[in-house]
Amino acid sequence: MSNTEDELAQVREIEATQDRLAGAVENLAFKKSHLKQEAIGAAQVQADRLLEKAEQKKDEVVAALVEKLPSPHEIRDTGQRLVTEVAESTARRVANVKEAAASELLAEEGGS
Repeated sequence: MSNTEDELAQVREIEATQDRLAGAVENLAFKKSHLKQEAIGAAQVQADRLLEKAEQKKDEVVAALVEKLPSPHEIRDTGQRLVTEVAESTARRVANVKEAAASELLAEEGGS
């Protein structure tokens, strides 16, 4: 083989290597693109699961709070009971004040 033939063989070998490397680079770029899309998809699935779990937990907490709250009927009954107690207490105090005032008037009239 002559130098020219050796050089041509080397050039062909270099070109073949370049072609193989270019194919490998394209293959890696394709895989990278797919891996990125797969990672985005997996992250979205995980985010959706977490959101669903958070919504379920929120619903559980709200349901537990609602169970602990008094019903409108209970609130009305408690309000009415408190109004009655305040009215009765006020009436007793008014009666006590009237009685004390009457006693003072009687004492003043009897002492005069």
